[in-house]
Amino acid sequence: YDEEIRLIVDSGGLIGLSFDDRILGNSAFTESTERFSRREVNLGAPDPLDRFPLPSLAHIDFANPIPAGSDPAIHRVEFPRTNRPHPGIHEPNYPGNAIMNSEDSDFLKRQKGLLSLCQNVVHIVRRGGPEAWNCVCIGSDFDGLMDAIDAVPNAAAVANMCQNFTNFTVRMINALNQHIRDNNLPEPLLTFPVDFYDRFVFDNAHKFLRTHFTRQPVLLVEN
Repeated sequence: YDEEIRLIVDSGGLIGLSFDDRILGNSAFTESTERFSRREVNLGAPDPLDRFPLPSLAHIDFANPIPAGSDPAIHRVEFPRTNRPHPGIHEPNYPGNAIMNSEDSDFLKRQKGLLSLCQNVVHIVRRGGPEAWNCVCIGSDFDGLMDAIDAVPNAAAVANMCQNFTNFTVRMINALNQHIRDNNLPEPLLTFPVDFYDRFVFDNAHKFLRTHFTRQPVLLVEN
């Protein structure tokens, strides 16, 4: 959620992006429903104002759930995506014109998942501000139990995505900045750091670990 992006960036945390098509929103399985834990949304709270800890949930129509199965231990509730009042990362929040119309369709089909990854990066920085460039890193999920994006089917292929990853992200930022100008949106333009690929695949996570997980020497003093 957008509010979580801001909180993580403000606290100097990390946002590790998955390379799973489904998690990136690039799969048919992610098109129809959103899923929330009953405990997360606290549906049983007596005061309606206490029922939705995240503002993003406050406008979802919880009166029309989709049956989630017969096992009550799952505690899962499903709701149609159409209950959400805003169009998310799509128009009119983002430019609707094609930014990759100079590429052939076979290339775009192979790169569809990587394009989704780059779109997630751009959205995180747009919502989290310039400091978010230092908070985004690889989360990957390359554990063998995932639907990896075609362009990066395994961890070894990460080293080969630099050119397309950078090219796609820059194109998206240029299109978004033009969209912001054309529509006089009250938000700053984005600037792509030339070293962002290095930050994304290594530097941001490495800096975080060195800051928070470095073993400090302990001086023992005898009385």
